[in-house]
Amino acid sequence: MADKTKSSKPTNSNKDPIKAAIDSNPCGSCRAMGLPSCKGHGAGGGGGGGGSDSEEKKEKTSAKVIGAPSQTAFASTTELDKAKTMWVQSQLLSNVTSNYEVGLLLIESDRLRGNLTFKVKPGLSKVEEEISRQFLKTIKTEFDEFINQLTEKGVSTTNFSATLKDNELSVHIPNPKYYDKFIKHLENKNLLPVPNPEREEKKEAIRSAREDKRQAFNPTPLSTRHEKK
Repeated sequence: MADKTKSSKPTNSNKDPIKAAIDSNPCGSCRAMGLPSCKGHGAGGGGGGGGSDSEEKKEKTSAKVIGAPSQTAFASTTELDKAKTMWVQSQLLSNVTSNYEVGLLLIESDRLRGNLTFKVKPGLSKVEEEISRQFLKTIKTEFDEFINQLTEKGVSTTNFSATLKDNELSVHIPNPKYYDKFIKHLENKNLLPVPNPEREEKKEAIRSAREDKRQAFNPTPLSTRHEKK
């Protein structure tokens, strides 16, 4: 009888602890960006009240869910922040067109054309979709603030635009100098969705391995003729 009770008892051992922390994060902006704890915007994207006590509780709760000591977690976060800063420099602030996904979002950065696009991932739940939409609205608000700051300094913002339609926000800043400044503006506000660089490297390694296998199973006509000879 005791054995049956044990076998029927549900277990969460297979649940991803980081995913659990993200799902329980009360800050909507951070949940949209796939972060397990709030980076400091409080209610900025549908999060909660944002007092210092509540923020401390959130940090402790996230640390418990992840299952890492706070000091170790802080060290890992610091290293991750450094890696993300390098990633931003090599991707978003370079002339490389970058397509990536993070949290609930799909993002494309095309610095040469001045286009920064945020899309809500397809297939999300209604709650996740609403969180993502609120995040896009937050980015749009930050864009308007950024434009106002430039205008006050006498900078021409002709052809600068941010268009929010359905589940997509399209930002256009044709001047690379101010495109970079807007990226920095979002980064300073902790509103720049950046993927985990290590995960991106793993994805790239997997893609390369798959491509190698595909080429092995689908030889080119030239290589086939060479083998026949």
